[in-house]
Amino acid sequence: MSCRIMSKKTDPAKTARQQQSAIDAAAAMAEYRAAIVADQEKTARLKALRLAKEAADKSGAGAPATPPKRPRKPR
Repeated sequence: MSCRIMSKKTDPAKTARQQQSAIDAAAAMAEYRAAIVADQEKTARLKALRLAKEAADKSGAGAPATPPKRPRKPR
């Protein structure tokens, strides 16, 4: 019997799966980072609106926080 040294052959299907997995991982990371940036922008916008509203309420300018209630009609 002769001893043959088996060389490691790369399986094309396995290589394709690994490449697709890497592409999917990169896309998922990009989506994750985009969501973080969107949340930070939304938070900054809402904070600016809240601070502006608090400043307006403090100065007494603008409409009251709650509109006056209308009287009920008798039945």
